[in-house]
Amino acid sequence: MNYSQSFTGVPSSLEETRVFINKILKEMNWTDREIDLQLAIGEVTQNVVRYGFKGGDPDGVFTLDIEIDDKVLTCAISDNAPPSNPDDWMIKAEARRPDEGGYGLSIIDAIADQYTVTPGDTGNISRTAKV
Repeated sequence: MNYSQSFTGVPSSLEETRVFINKILKEMNWTDREIDLQLAIGEVTQNVVRYGFKGGDPDGVFTLDIEIDDKVLTCAISDNAPPSNPDDWMIKAEARRPDEGGYGLSIIDAIADQYTVTPGDTGNISRTAKV
């Protein structure tokens, strides 16, 4: 099964993404996975809005493409934010003070079975998979 929905790159869209994910999980009878998936996907979408769209850009768009195949959920999150190099994030994360955050990638790594970010010419694609 495939699901897709686009959202505006503003903070209020984060609630809309949670509603979209919950609807899919209920339809698939996967409510036991709700917390993990909401945390992982929520961290990615929050980072897109916070860093990619610098806290919110009404012209920004991110799209969640969710595929469910044989008990594996894969979510690709594409955006039209400026391309971003994941290696740079790690350097910045290591330089942060503990009270400045930087836990999102650790949360995603702990929950998702796979996580990748690919910068492109017109944005970025984050792909998260959970069995």
